[in-house]
Amino acid sequence: MSPTRISAVLLLTLSLATEAGALCGDVTGDGQKTATDALAVLQSAVGNPVELTCAGEGPSDLRFYNDFSCGSGSSVSEARFNGFAFSADAGQTTDYQSVDRTEIDTIEIDLCGGTYFFDGPISLSPGRALTFYMALLDPAVYEFPGVDVPAMFVMYDDGVPAGAAVASGSEPQSSSAGVLYGGRLSR
Repeated sequence: MSPTRISAVLLLTLSLATEAGALCGDVTGDGQKTATDALAVLQSAVGNPVELTCAGEGPSDLRFYNDFSCGSGSSVSEARFNGFAFSADAGQTTDYQSVDRTEIDTIEIDLCGGTYFFDGPISLSPGRALTFYMALLDPAVYEFPGVDVPAMFVMYDDGVPAGAAVASGSEPQSSSAGVLYGGRLSR
């Protein structure tokens, strides 16, 4: 093959790989972007039957982290939304649950004898591992009508595709966040 032809093939290959990478990224679903992903994209580009796992497809994996220890009674907290329930003791994280939705609605979190409400929706990144938690806010700074204990609901992307965090057994690195404000209602 002539140097000109090799250069043309290399240029075409790189442009195809760049376009496919922007669409899929980790196409093998192993949680990493490697030469194996590039090879799979190239094989697909020339018509070989290769299964590509594109980012943003499939259900999300969600888990709940409870950062609160109650002064009296149980420190178990339960979070509920759209028919799903997550329960964790103080300082614990639940197992991941597969959630096949693009957003979740009103969230309720029972904590230390009170229920905290957060009006959604909040978007879920399809095909991603996500962790959510609740944080209390300073009432001198944050004031919401009808709320006596202000709080926020935080969701972040663990930085890996759904299933990859469970399969690898390693602690994921967080990336983007979504936040809802709310809290315990005045009585």
